[in-house]
Amino acid sequence: MPLQTSCPYCSSGLGGPETVCPACGAPLDDGLLPAGTRLRGGRYRLEGVLGRGGFGITYRAAQPALGSQVAIKELFPEGSRRQAGQVAPPAGLSASEWEAARRDFLEEGRVLERFNHHPGVVYTFDVFEENGTAYVVMQRLEGETLAARIAREGALEPLEVSRIATQLLGALEAVHAAGLLHRDLKPDNVFLSRGAGAVLIDFGSARGFLLGQVQAHTRLVTPGYAPPEQYATSAHFGPYTDLYALGATLYHALADRAPPAATDRLLGVALPPLPAAGPWPLRRAVERALSLRVDQRPQSAAEMRRWIDQPASRPGTPRSLPAPARGEGIDWNEVFFLEELRQLGRSLFTRAGWRSTGQALAEEGRRRWKDGTLLLLAVLVLLRLLGGLLLGG
Repeated sequence: MPLQTSCPYCSSGLGGPETVCPACGAPLDDGLLPAGTRLRGGRYRLEGVLGRGGFGITYRAAQPALGSQVAIKELFPEGSRRQAGQVAPPAGLSASEWEAARRDFLEEGRVLERFNHHPGVVYTFDVFEENGTAYVVMQRLEGETLAARIAREGALEPLEVSRIATQLLGALEAVHAAGLLHRDLKPDNVFLSRGAGAVLIDFGSARGFLLGQVQAHTRLVTPGYAPPEQYATSAHFGPYTDLYALGATLYHALADRAPPAATDRLLGVALPPLPAAGPWPLRRAVERALSLRVDQRPQSAAEMRRWIDQPASRPGTPRSLPAPARGEGIDWNEVFFLEELRQLGRSLFTRAGWRSTGQALAEEGRRRWKDGTLLLLAVLVLLRLLGGLLLGG
């Protein structure tokens, strides 16, 4: 790997073999492709790094033949390394698992290509394999994520949140009409572009769904944004699954904090009220989208948009959505994973390991939940229901 002469993040010059950029503080390592690297037979030339996450690196790049600027996302999971120009996967990842990861990564790009007609979904130009890994070439957006905006400014003005909501609902309407769910909508995956408004990004968790059918799904959850049904391996998924996550995202933008995790709310934590300054239709739509029961949420993006667009004719004081009463307030069959909890509950007292729900969620993050973690949830939920029955006579 040639010696880096400039920081791939801020382009500041480097005086020698630095490990950290003296200008911006970004870590410098040989996992990054250097500026000037050509990909796809010279079609793309890398210019620097836009960002890096646990699963990949996103580069600034030029397309010299067209005189255009693009963003190129490279599959490069944490722990990967480069050997003779090829990406070697993290230790412990089998060849078949690495192949599946590349296949899923490419599928994300192909999913995005289906919505190139919609301004609310990031535009995708190209998908290809090279260097032993996979790449997705996307529209290069100027702006910042909603998460970065909230971190910088705090709670946003309600009228701006309404505009963001309307744009995202239009994008979700197109995605759902194609029979797909995003499944990971959160402020980090909403980009506020200077030219295109609010744009949905990161469709790595997108999957198809069949309305009204129970399906097996990998558990991909971001606490605070994932609805209850997303914690189950088999559940009824639908547009209401994404709308819960959208409600949580808008709640965060209005309140400057994420809502409590759905699991904590199931166990008695109330949803704090939204600030009273916002228009009542927006507050109502957000709170309804955050209902634990799927039949109390909007059933489509169009329905939620109608709620937000209603005239703000009803003044009101924000009301905290109450925690479920003991053993009441939730139709557990509507939450759709009672049977899974029942099955796990048969061996509660021989297999349970006692950890707090918050600790378990923090440790696992977006990774697949191990059986013991869901088992803990079963313990807590069933004990709470038992307590409700006992206290209720």
